Amino acid sequence: MIDTLKDIAAIVACGVAICSMIIALRAFLLNKRSQKETIVQRAHSDYLTMAMDNPDLSFPRGQQFDLKKQELNGSSKEFERYEWFVSTMLSTVS
Repeated sequence: MIDTLKDIAAIVACGVAICSMIIALRAFLLNKRSQKETIVQRAHSDYLTMAMDNPDLSFPRGQQFDLKKQELNGSSKEFERYEWFVSTMLSTVS
């Protein structure tokens, strides 16, 4: 009788350990997904802030690009700013 109870206790303990492991793994995966979503939201928010601070770069309609001279509205410095802006945008998207 005692041996049977010991066997049952061992089986129950094993079941509890497996359930605990599954719960811990699920919590870990949910936390990982939550962190990833937070990072993506933060990166997008940073990009939107940068776009609001630089509307001429985020929506360059009417701007004059000269790709051969690498100039934006006749300025190589503005063209470089635009390149950095686009680079930041692309790194945020990926």
